[in-house]
Amino acid sequence: MRPARGSKRSHNAETPDPPSPPSSPSKRQRVETSPFSAVAQEGDALTEDDLVSGDDGHDDSKKPIFWLTDFEFHDPQSMRFATPDELSSDSRVHVSDLVGSAMASPLVLDSEWDDESGAGDDGEDRQSRTYVPLQLGSVFRSSIDLGTEYIGDSPWQLDRDHIWVETFHAFYLLLVPRHDYRKIYAKFYKPRRMSQIVVQSALHSHRLDISAFAKHLSRYAKDSILDRRWTLKDFDSSKSDVAKSLLEELDDERHAHLFDTLAVSPLVRHFLPKWAPCRAAPAQDNAADDEALQFVTPIVYRHARPYFRSPLTVIDPATTRRSPSAGEESDIEDLVPLALSESRPTSPTASDIQQLEVELDCACDDTDEGHFLEATVNGCVYRAHDVVKVYGAKRREWWFGRVAYFIKDSSRKTPTERFSAHIEWFDRASAILGPLGCPTELFALLSCGNISVFEIRGPPIILTQPSYPLATEPQGLFCTYLYSSASFVHLARYPGRCTPGTCFVCGVHAQRELDARTDEPSLGASSRRILGVVYHLHDFVFLRRRLPKDTRNLLDGGTSRIAQIVRFAPSGKVHLFMFVRGESGPEDPFAERMVVPTAKTKVVASDELVSRCNVRAVRPSDDELVHNPWLFFVADERENFPENFSMCKICHSDDRNRVELSDAFDAACMRDPLLVLDPYCGAGGLTLGLERGLGSGCTMTQYAIDIDRSAANTFQSNNPDATVFHTDANDFLVSRVKNHPLTTLTGEPRYLGARIDLICAGVPCQGHSGLNLFRKAEHRNNNQLLTALSLVEVYRPRYFCLENVPAIANWRLQHNRLFTEGGIPHGGLRLAISILLALGYQIRVGLLQAGHYGTPQGRRRFFLLAADRNSSLPDFPHPTASFAASRHLRLAAFSDLTVPWPEVADDSEDDTHLPSCIPHSLVTVQSAIDDLHGFDWRPATEHAKTSDPPSFPCLASEGCIPSFSTAYASLPQNTYQACARLSQDSPSFHDLQHVTTGCPPDIVQNVARMNQSTDYRGIGPARRQDFMTGDPTSATGRKGFASGIYYQRLESDGIFSTLVTNVYPTATQSQVIHPKQNRLISIREMARGQGFPDSYRFDGSIRDMQRQIVDVGNAVPVPLGEAIGREIRAAMLKDFVEQGRAH
Repeated sequence: MRPARGSKRSHNAETPDPPSPPSSPSKRQRVETSPFSAVAQEGDALTEDDLVSGDDGHDDSKKPIFWLTDFEFHDPQSMRFATPDELSSDSRVHVSDLVGSAMASPLVLDSEWDDESGAGDDGEDRQSRTYVPLQLGSVFRSSIDLGTEYIGDSPWQLDRDHIWVETFHAFYLLLVPRHDYRKIYAKFYKPRRMSQIVVQSALHSHRLDISAFAKHLSRYAKDSILDRRWTLKDFDSSKSDVAKSLLEELDDERHAHLFDTLAVSPLVRHFLPKWAPCRAAPAQDNAADDEALQFVTPIVYRHARPYFRSPLTVIDPATTRRSPSAGEESDIEDLVPLALSESRPTSPTASDIQQLEVELDCACDDTDEGHFLEATVNGCVYRAHDVVKVYGAKRREWWFGRVAYFIKDSSRKTPTERFSAHIEWFDRASAILGPLGCPTELFALLSCGNISVFEIRGPPIILTQPSYPLATEPQGLFCTYLYSSASFVHLARYPGRCTPGTCFVCGVHAQRELDARTDEPSLGASSRRILGVVYHLHDFVFLRRRLPKDTRNLLDGGTSRIAQIVRFAPSGKVHLFMFVRGESGPEDPFAERMVVPTAKTKVVASDELVSRCNVRAVRPSDDELVHNPWLFFVADERENFPENFSMCKICHSDDRNRVELSDAFDAACMRDPLLVLDPYCGAGGLTLGLERGLGSGCTMTQYAIDIDRSAANTFQSNNPDATVFHTDANDFLVSRVKNHPLTTLTGEPRYLGARIDLICAGVPCQGHSGLNLFRKAEHRNNNQLLTALSLVEVYRPRYFCLENVPAIANWRLQHNRLFTEGGIPHGGLRLAISILLALGYQIRVGLLQAGHYGTPQGRRRFFLLAADRNSSLPDFPHPTASFAASRHLRLAAFSDLTVPWPEVADDSEDDTHLPSCIPHSLVTVQSAIDDLHGFDWRPATEHAKTSDPPSFPCLASEGCIPSFSTAYASLPQNTYQACARLSQDSPSFHDLQHVTTGCPPDIVQNVARMNQSTDYRGIGPARRQDFMTGDPTSATGRKGFASGIYYQRLESDGIFSTLVTNVYPTATQSQVIHPKQNRLISIREMARGQGFPDSYRFDGSIRDMQRQIVDVGNAVPVPLGEAIGREIRAAMLKDFVEQGRAH
């Protein structure tokens, strides 16, 4: 944490006021502090002047950060030791005379890189830091951090919170003092560290008092400075010092966001004097600039307020968070694991056994064996579907569950085994969502089991039935959702849970086994169920893919073969007639969707069949082929077809019924389309994809917002019927709640409607993206998640779709302000889930790979899908393209997360989640762009030469603007190119924006030297002129000039690396050189890599290409959004059918 101006521990009044530090230093300054390389070898001491060049050290935005060990501070006049607290105005030490010495090492930020960087998870090894001697001078400020730091999933196992000092040159984190300075420093350190512990404990548990605090102290690690563990005696003996430190921190404006919690905390009040006021958070100035405020709605405010340091302003009267009453608190406390010393349930006695009475026999013969609906144990009556508390002896913890039925088994010898209950288990919300989970909420699980009736403790628990949205925390225990594999589904979607005397969980597992069942083979059968799928004679089928053992370097895993069933053998084998795909070309780019017979037969085991293949006898329209990747057709020529060739009439009829149902659904949607709000529209990739997937006419973009004018203009020009606002999404929220008009992009005031059916929010990712070298621990854009959730609370849409980089799932709340470590693990994701659950939404979260859905680039994205309780929750889409080079799709926040598709047998150790059924091949760079005109760069000073491809001048300020008489170099060669051109009406070459950004002449020449096997190291002596590629003190030089960093060509048969907003040969993501031509990729080629159609225009003149690059690089791949849209459509179609049956 860095203090804002006005910190209580500041410099002497006579010293000029230093500049206020930023929220966080840039990662570049942390990593590229070059003097350490030489000093570490020579052994010379550094001064602070060695850390900066020129006046950069006085620029707080460029101040580096260092670890200090073996440190001391002293007054150079008297040569006596001094502590950082002697920087107050009454100190005998003048601030400019307080200096120090230490062993220093630059701070390297631990980062979790995502796909945008192409790097793995690579953090700093603190044991391998390089420390060198350093002389410090002019220490003018010190501070402590009150933020909570978590180690693993436990908020109590804290190893160290940092105390730091600041000079005019740098920030320094204090680790271990010098041996002879330790005793003096401990007097300064002890009360401040204790105040940190008190505040952290109070923030974690608002009701924690001094007695509970004593129990939790034992869980703190041994203090490295004091060399011992903390005890309550330490705090009692230093109560006045702790109180002084707490008062200073509570009076500090930097901690205003903690006033509400700390001022009323029983633990904090124990240490404060009785006269200390319970100061409330300062009210917002009505005249303050609204642009500096973060407005949120009441439920979002209630959940987010304890975890955000930036001030939040509620735009509706916030409801009060009530604590449970004394009578209700017992059940809540049972959610905490029992201490080892507490008593355990005793073994049953003979009288206990005699008191077991069977009231009703619901599923047995005339004997007394079977399942029963009611039982009386120790005078307490339990019935089926009662919720009970169960003591788990193994984990020594209370568990909750619902009784399905009771069992009496006389064959058992011991009483505890003879009488049992079948329990459907619950889990605590806090066990799944951590401290962000509601303490009184339970989640039903797909887990059940038998327990002895004597393990049930206490009377049945009556669950409350809360009313959604939850304006306040329910006072009693409640259970509304079923949790399974990172999905939260409303229990109302499972009507089978209401059947008494049966176990719902067993029913689910039994249905899954039935769905995976394979029928016994029989003679002359015309159909057979294989792994849950019913196949008929003459059905077209997909066969299981087979992969090599090592898939680490495998990019294209191949497609599933297509065959037709000709016979079911009594042995269980299946006789097939094999087909192959057609070859696309200029004559027919959709020929790859045509199946052609091979005149070959094959006999396979039944488990080789993985799915039916939808093959039509008549060629579908191009529009159907574009929007349904699972649709194929047979060739017109029937030369190699088997005799008596026919297609399954049953499946043909089913397909015709599906088409009719889809047409009826489209007609209903066109009469009442989904109204869409995109609060972070960007260029419109996500909205366009969802619109395509849901179907033409089924959606209407009501409002789109973006704070970037270029992006707003791009969206407006491509969506002329949408109302677009060039403003912040938070301003839109305020205007909607206060019913104020908002000015549109075209300058018209517009009042906002009250109905929105779908909110798709690709919130800004700068605070989480691994490519952002200047990430801050508290990036202001992180608050935009609260804005998106507030819009959900205001509009209550039918569906909500949240998209972001994978690192957002690892966003820690209450982390250390100075750098992004510590905090609540996965706190941002869990906060979003807890808010949506409180609003009554069902939720599914996961990671998706854009390459799996026909995008020619590797781009993992995090998605959260939510649906209201009256709608079916959409699934995540099954992959449709063969993309094997995929990093894992796991989420650390949910260890039970599994992909929703059958996976191929893979003997490798890589967790690539490859589907067993894939209909299409990988979309490569060549298949995406080779119909566009080719051209090379040439320096502006050279004359044009006849060449193939032609060359055009490249200017650093204006880019390279080629000119051709035709829009394309050839007709479309494949389905992907045909899809890109589908909506084009005789375009000109100028309309395509097939231009590149500019580079200096030396870069142009360097690009020309590159081939597939070389990178920046092949430039030769010329690279020495560039700092990043030639200077030994640069980050590249300190890594030994490793390969594959800069000047990388794309591969024709490969994919685009993650397309970003900085296209340059020496950018972080530098694989941006055309695979065959001597230039960078163009704007249109980038757009093809993102799946945009060629008719899509990006705002800006032809000479203002950087704005267009940003619009394209920030977009969500259109095919990925389309796949999500198809799943939302499938969920809506399911509800449409159910409503039709109900009527």
